[in-house]
Amino acid sequence: MSSTNQTSLSSVLLPIQYNVLFVISWFYVTFGIAGCFLNILLFSKKQFRQISCCTYFLVASVAMFIQLVIYSVPSIYAFYYFNPMSYYPIYCKVRMYLVLSPSLIYNWSYAAATFDRYAISSANARLRQLAKVKIAVRVLVVICLVSLTFSVYVPVVYEIKSSTCSIFNNPSATLFTTLSTILLNTFIPTMILIVYTLLIWKNLKEKRQRRQQLFNRENNNSVQQKQDRQALPSTM
Repeated sequence: MSSTNQTSLSSVLLPIQYNVLFVISWFYVTFGIAGCFLNILLFSKKQFRQISCCTYFLVASVAMFIQLVIYSVPSIYAFYYFNPMSYYPIYCKVRMYLVLSPSLIYNWSYAAATFDRYAISSANARLRQLAKVKIAVRVLVVICLVSLTFSVYVPVVYEIKSSTCSIFNNPSATLFTTLSTILLNTFIPTMILIVYTLLIWKNLKEKRQRRQQLFNRENNNSVQQKQDRQALPSTM
């Protein structure tokens, strides 16, 4: 009886999950891919290429664009026709690699961009020297190389069984993938974003206090404060 109930529940939940993923894929295509493409066009402009923070955003947008295309377009195709991940092992392995590695790149690029904004808002002259395009390029090269190298294990552990592309009979690989996704893709980059956003706010607050002590001209003060108020929302 219990086995019958589980089978019945599975037959109900699987189509729901399938349709939800289909809707999410179309949402990614409509908004995510289009948004990333517009970001790439924007940050590729000459005036933005001279800003270190925008260099991080450009690479992050490219990585996110690649991930969304690799994830969403085949999912939509599989809904109407057939799922290649259920039949072609090489495609299964390559797709999972191209989904996981770009996510590391864009998460850590955003984290680095937040540090870049913290550095440029700092009163420390040496720290402000880190907010340069050439430094951003070097950091991004390291992020890309580490992310692509770290994800090499993915094609090794993923395989197709019962028309499903996943990790089978390998608890260590499953645990490692889960922990690395939670820590490296989510928790640590998010904490970096939060911490440095708070530090940016602190730097801007101290900057306003120093300016109030040095300048008595109200017009100049209001312009500078307006610029500072714009800095934190742009970081968010």
